[in-house]
Amino acid sequence: MAAPIPPQLQRLTKPGEVAPWAPEEMSLIRNAETADLTALEAIESVSFPHDRLTGRSFAKAMRLASQQLMVSVSGDGIVTGYALIHFRKDVARARLHSIAVAPQTRGHGTGRDLLAASEAEAARRGCTSIRLDIPIDNTAAQEFHQRQGYATRKIVKARNDAPGAYVSEHVQMEKPLHNADGTPVLAIRQPSILIVVGRHQDRKLLEEAVISLNIRMATASEYLSRPEVAIGVRQVINLCPVDDYLSQGYYGSLLARARAQRAMPSIDTVTGLIWKKLYKDYLGELTALIKDRIPPEVANSGADKHAIEIHFGSSGHEWSRPMAARAWRLFPAPILEVLLVRHKSGWSVDYIWPLSIASVQQPDIARFVSGLAEFCQNRRNPSLRRKRTSFDLAILFDPKEKFPPSTEQAIRHFMRAADKQNIQAEVIGAKDMERLSSFDALFIRETTNIDNHTFTFAKAAEAQGMPVIDDPVSILRCSNKV
Repeated sequence: MAAPIPPQLQRLTKPGEVAPWAPEEMSLIRNAETADLTALEAIESVSFPHDRLTGRSFAKAMRLASQQLMVSVSGDGIVTGYALIHFRKDVARARLHSIAVAPQTRGHGTGRDLLAASEAEAARRGCTSIRLDIPIDNTAAQEFHQRQGYATRKIVKARNDAPGAYVSEHVQMEKPLHNADGTPVLAIRQPSILIVVGRHQDRKLLEEAVISLNIRMATASEYLSRPEVAIGVRQVINLCPVDDYLSQGYYGSLLARARAQRAMPSIDTVTGLIWKKLYKDYLGELTALIKDRIPPEVANSGADKHAIEIHFGSSGHEWSRPMAARAWRLFPAPILEVLLVRHKSGWSVDYIWPLSIASVQQPDIARFVSGLAEFCQNRRNPSLRRKRTSFDLAILFDPKEKFPPSTEQAIRHFMRAADKQNIQAEVIGAKDMERLSSFDALFIRETTNIDNHTFTFAKAAEAQGMPVIDDPVSILRCSNKV
């Protein structure tokens, strides 16, 4: 017996009469809206006897960037069907979670149009194929999808441990996706580095660099309000003003941490630079690196202050290079301003301040872009690597150490195990501090101590927000046992 057609799906010509579907009426495929919920629930109730989606599920699908809910609408505005597609981060395969058409509109191409729209959306997002599961006893649906180019992969058994839950076998079907010109869709991994700028006009300064470096760019408002902007992002370069507590730039770094993305500057660096009392202890160390290197043109200029602008650890001048590199290790930020002040005893570093891209003068843009390019290459953007991995792990190891915590054989075994977990592990040495920012985590396999490079590496990794073993606190505790 056919299921009754709910009132929400009926179009009446006379009271109590359901109008037949007119094939000549064109259907529109669009994204679902909140006003469609009643019709969607009605279609669901007459289409599936078990495991139905609820109105809450449909509403959630409209909000999530990882799901796409589309509806077909008749010429007079009635919702006649829907398709729900699921996407996963860094997976080049879409899943057609559910597709249904109102009973009175079946047989007129609505399902085919919804399926084509789903495939087009999946291809637009860089997916190479689309899958779906069909109950093993629904041969009509299987034959329909076979006619649309889907092939059976395997038989799967639904898992549901809830008491009284309906469990059945399903046929898993898959279809490779093609572009509009008929060529197969190639897997495209979104660039994992995102630049965040404060204003729309700031984008113009970096548009060419963003294209050439294969990275992404968004404004602060876009990054904060649109989660889909950050899909696939692992590194956020925050070029917004962060000089004010709870500013957009501050929230940008804070949100990056909440999204498990590495931000430069990190929220810890931002907080440390906003209040001078948190970084004043480092001013003497920076002063020692520069006080004897002041060039004559600065010393004899008559000015009592001199500002040095540091882009990704480079100041552009040889005389300030050691100080700039050290300042960047202590406070990793894309743009830092260090102010030198002349005193009776000589020059000293008075303060450090993070700058936004809007503060960079036009003659210095080329130097900034050069530093950005070097940083992005060192970050080993996954879109540029031959092998895609989930994470990059640095292993600090000295094969010449007399009593190392791990032998070379143990390190090789560890690297093979990491590879099986889709982790790119690489051994680095004491001279590779400049490369540390290109990794996602640090594993120290040398004998640690607070008076050698292992502690410096641990502090630098912690400052950049990356996991590190052993962490600086543990090294301190182990080195100060009583």
